[in-house]
Amino acid sequence: MTSRRLVIALLWVGCFLLLQVRNVDDVDVFTQIRLGRLALATGGLPPTEPLCFPLAGQPFIPLGWLAQVLGALLWNLGGMPLLQTARGAAYATAVVAAAAIPLAGRPPGLPGLFVATCVCLLSLITSANLRPQAIALLGFVALYRLATGSYPRGFRVAATIALGIVWQNCHPSLPAGVALVGLLAVGTIAQRRPGPAPTAGPAPVGADPAAVAAPATPGELLLLAGVLAVLQMATPLGTGIFALSRLNYTVSREWLGVSEWLPPWHPDVLPVLVPFWAAWAGTLVHALLHPGRVTRLQLVLGVPFSFLPLLSCRFVLFWAPVLAPVWAAWADQAWPTQPRPTQAWPTQAAPPQAGPVTPVTFPPETTTVATTPPEPALPIPGPASPAGEVPEPASRQRPQGPLRAAALAGLLGGLALPWLLPPLPRSEVPLAAIGELARRLPAGRIYNYREWGGPLALFGNEGWRLAIDGRLYLFPREEWATYAAAAAGQVTVASLTERYRPDAFFLRPEYHRLLIERLDRDPAWHRAWQDALAVVYLPAASTPATAP
Repeated sequence: MTSRRLVIALLWVGCFLLLQVRNVDDVDVFTQIRLGRLALATGGLPPTEPLCFPLAGQPFIPLGWLAQVLGALLWNLGGMPLLQTARGAAYATAVVAAAAIPLAGRPPGLPGLFVATCVCLLSLITSANLRPQAIALLGFVALYRLATGSYPRGFRVAATIALGIVWQNCHPSLPAGVALVGLLAVGTIAQRRPGPAPTAGPAPVGADPAAVAAPATPGELLLLAGVLAVLQMATPLGTGIFALSRLNYTVSREWLGVSEWLPPWHPDVLPVLVPFWAAWAGTLVHALLHPGRVTRLQLVLGVPFSFLPLLSCRFVLFWAPVLAPVWAAWADQAWPTQPRPTQAWPTQAAPPQAGPVTPVTFPPETTTVATTPPEPALPIPGPASPAGEVPEPASRQRPQGPLRAAALAGLLGGLALPWLLPPLPRSEVPLAAIGELARRLPAGRIYNYREWGGPLALFGNEGWRLAIDGRLYLFPREEWATYAAAAAGQVTVASLTERYRPDAFFLRPEYHRLLIERLDRDPAWHRAWQDALAVVYLPAASTPATAP
């Protein structure tokens, strides 16, 4: 393993370890896993809505169906520990791969790799949730590398098509890929100087031009962007994906104000976005202080993607990997690797000229001259030393054994963490309340807190049907208005009972404080469970209340 590969491995292990210690902070993923398990059990997507009773009989909306199936497969194979490990590996791979993209035409040096990896990870770690967007991020970085590297034309086209189909069926964010490839095409045109375009050298005689590795031309990039734009419709939803995406934006941002859709200066998200703001401001300041280091390609890519997070903080997920190779290039310029000393190859001396001989007189004292064997000459940079880097002689190479051992130990530790320190018990997931309700209610309708829809769907009884869950686009505005009014104590328990006919209430103490007060005063219901995460109500005719 070369020093560069070892450094990349260590960076990946560091990212992986940091991600492995995170809690589960987005419980909507459990809804996706339950839907995926239903698809695996029946051998196909459900024809009608299977989880929420207000939508009973309506057609099932297969948004992100492939991620649901993949998540269910991982869950069936290894449960929560395997899912956590897959999440950590996906984000770590995306971050390090983005930092190593040769946007400047050559691979970044070690300073650039280190700086870009650290800044990229710290910027997006608040978005590194256990969600289908992990697959979207992997697809985004893979597309970035396909569009900037040297690959056979046929391979690049086929890989882009396959990547676009998988990405869009896992997470409907393929428009970010369309924008990336389109901007790369424009930036490549702007970056070119007058003169012949660079080529990959002459192709072998008789070789298929599509099979020769070469950088993508602007025309090829524009063609790929068009292909990706069409692939947005390559899902079971077809053209309906556009209206559904617009509806999801409206519900999430305008109706509910979901945190990930808020601008990054909103008080609800500002404290956790301090690393992003530091990176964003630092990037701007560096570009203003050192305009000579900013290329046209970097400008064309960086400016549009830097505005996206200002619209919604969820776009930090794509902004950070786009800027990662830019940060790497700037770091390499700020801390250039010092060239190692080289020895000139010996040249043959000119033959002596004929002439008078001048006698040489030596001093009377004798002098002892200590001689040392000359150091071996360093090889000339060539094919065996990529990027013109002169390899160190064996006598100067640092031992890699301890670093390899550290990388292996970190990898093994990261793999063991989810089993030794399970993420669910240390996360805000109401497992105890769900267990108690499952014991006392085998089947029935549950009026629930929205965020608890995922845990109820996955960890509860199969006979349960919920009032609401995290698929925000499923419910009309009237439903959301009633949900908010009930939490604010503006809807009577009798009205809720008449509308939803629930067999249980599964609420969040802080959010439903006023509704809980109403239920406590209602003789038809009694509190069956309470803890810091959930309060459960059952009909008064059931058994007495319990609490931990």
